[in-house]
Amino acid sequence: MKRAGLNIPDGYEVTGDFEFNGGFDAMRQLLSHPLRPQAVFTGNDAMAVGVYQALYQAELQVPQDIAVIGYDDIELASFMTPPLTTIHQPKDELGELAIDVLIHRITQPTLQQQRLQLTPILMERGSA
Repeated sequence: MKRAGLNIPDGYEVTGDFEFNGGFDAMRQLLSHPLRPQAVFTGNDAMAVGVYQALYQAELQVPQDIAVIGYDDIELASFMTPPLTTIHQPKDELGELAIDVLIHRITQPTLQQQRLQLTPILMERGSA
């Protein structure tokens, strides 16, 4: 947001424990802010589940009142109401690359470090 020139109000960056309760508690904290956010990005989809619950209890609707975006693209994301917009992390490909790198480091310990990059994919659904 800073790179885009957008102001981040004090109190808008909230940390959680990457579990359902972490998202729930973080969203409740954000809802107590005098200026309610228009959108929330969670560190993972499990936290987004907690965010949904906090918004439901506050009688707010996703995305009409607050847009929600998660990260991971767990299977549950597409079954939420509305389905969660999330960033798909290619976990299978990540695991395969990790094994390949480990094997190469074991067989060629003097090999120079490699930089590998995986491209996440935005899964646009109904929450944003």
